[in-house]
Amino acid sequence: MAAIKSFFRYLEYREPLHIEQGRQIHGIPLKKMDEGLVAYLTRQEIQALLDAPNASTAFGLRDRAMLHVAYACGLRVAELVSLRLDQLDGRAPASIRVMGKGGGNEFCHCGRKPRYPHAWIQVRQANGAPELFHNAGGRP
Repeated sequence: MAAIKSFFRYLEYREPLHIEQGRQIHGIPLKKMDEGLVAYLTRQEIQALLDAPNASTAFGLRDRAMLHVAYACGLRVAELVSLRLDQLDGRAPASIRVMGKGGGNEFCHCGRKPRYPHAWIQVRQANGAPELFHNAGGRP
């Protein structure tokens, strides 16, 4: 719609015969825009989001670890679910080697207290899959 309106604005100057048609086009209302996403979350909202999964169950622990790693490293979902065990550094402070877009390696720190990824590793099923996070069926 913006392109059409711009074209008719051009026509109004080049071809004055089309002024009335241009006014009709300019009178078409714009599509209502959806409300924008939240620009940021407060510290309390972020903490509530990170603490939402129940850490007393294995899958709650996995979900909490996923949220903490994604937030601490700023990972995309595809990067998060493709993390492998050999990409997690066990030293303190822990870091993760992430294959970013374009195949570039990035090192991300898990924060000062990376207890959730390590707690998940202790309870995750050892089924031979190299991926860090598994679904309910034990598959990556």
